[in-house]
Amino acid sequence: MKICTRFLLSVSIMLALVLIISCGGSRSSEPVAKAEAVAPAVVTAAPVVAQTSAVVAPPVIVQAPAVMAPPVVAQAPVNIPERIKDSRDGKEYKIVKIGEQTWMAENLSFNAKDSKCYDDNAANCTTYGRLYNWETAMKACPAGWHLPTLDEWNGLTYAVGGMGTEGKVLKSKSLWHSFGDKFGTGDDKYGFSALPAGLFDSDGFNSIGNLTFYWVTSEKGAYAGFRSFSGVRDNADWGEDSKSALLSVRCLKGEAVVPIKDSRDGKTYKTVKIGEQIWMAENLSFNAKESRCYGEGGKAYEGNTFPIAQVQANCVKYGRLYNWEMAMKVCPNGWHLPSKEEFQTLVNFAGGEEIAGNALKAKSDWAWNEEANISGNGTDNYGFSALPGGSYSYYYGSSSNSAFYYFSGGKGSLWWSSSENKEYGDGHVYEVSVGYLGKGVDFWAEGEIPNSMNYYSVRCIKD
Repeated sequence: MKICTRFLLSVSIMLALVLIISCGGSRSSEPVAKAEAVAPAVVTAAPVVAQTSAVVAPPVIVQAPAVMAPPVVAQAPVNIPERIKDSRDGKEYKIVKIGEQTWMAENLSFNAKDSKCYDDNAANCTTYGRLYNWETAMKACPAGWHLPTLDEWNGLTYAVGGMGTEGKVLKSKSLWHSFGDKFGTGDDKYGFSALPAGLFDSDGFNSIGNLTFYWVTSEKGAYAGFRSFSGVRDNADWGEDSKSALLSVRCLKGEAVVPIKDSRDGKTYKTVKIGEQIWMAENLSFNAKESRCYGEGGKAYEGNTFPIAQVQANCVKYGRLYNWEMAMKVCPNGWHLPSKEEFQTLVNFAGGEEIAGNALKAKSDWAWNEEANISGNGTDNYGFSALPGGSYSYYYGSSSNSAFYYFSGGKGSLWWSSSENKEYGDGHVYEVSVGYLGKGVDFWAEGEIPNSMNYYSVRCIKD
């Protein structure tokens, strides 16, 4: 891993001093788990074997960036927590609804193969739940529940007010070691009750009382993602660890949202659940007849043309562009072109037309806003990851420059909806757009130019 932080507690003076040492190959600034000030140990990608303790690469903790919280913050629950029973072993778990999500309010404790209690002590399983490697964690939740994605964890973060204080409001009121007056326990405002369960790695069991790590579904080779809470910070962190490390599991209600494969060409698309809707988290890239990649066989309005390599890269990044007739029938089986109302539901969930664009735009690849001297990137609060795929449209100018041009590559995204606006006569179709200059989302009805002469992106929604 890439960053590590070790905390050494002085035994020669009465007050604890924290010395943070940054070095390649360790975690970010996390507290040590024990009085001896031992930080979470370095681990490898090798599977966990009970008899041995392989030297492994440490997890990477990435400091969570500050982002704007959405306007609606979930209200703290006031009712007695409900419970669910795991039919596999009869164990009951408290559950809590926060925002639009329903979470287990306790760590999973199902005795799956290769899972462990901290220190191999059954009493710790009762308090903290069991620790799992990633492969086991992916299938450990009971029926009707699943291991959360990073985007689903982010949804929880935004529901409780955004990054910066989510650790404080989600951590339990007890069992966390104190580090002065400011840190340690949380206020458990929403009943989530995150506990400092520690982990198992090449140093054995460590960090109980100071750290907790929850697996997420994302993976990259021998590593997988996690969400973590610390006794010395009020925020949460994210990072990656070897899949063989043993971390905690917190289950989320509902079936897992998984990538889908388009049977027509074998392409795979990431998906994301936002509110009650399931969207593709990428623009469609099916090579329908007469669809285009940005820059293909034409030039930008500014006059520049595009080399083949750039056109191909645009297709991979932004998907293809379609006229409305194509768009209406191009989504794969089980998915469809969204209506204006379905887009409106998404926008409302993301905070409304004035700010939803910022929450839906990707965190990279948008042009610099020279007017305001700020990045045009968004915060991608929900994993929608809108990218500036631009458009290909006919421009009615003078007789010398009336032609098809590519517009707004890197600066704007336009998606077709399935909804026509008959109020303005035949041929008016609603499009949805976001741009690099603002934070909002615009709905407008095309009509001046035939729909067959405008090519926009398609973002499919599940039936």
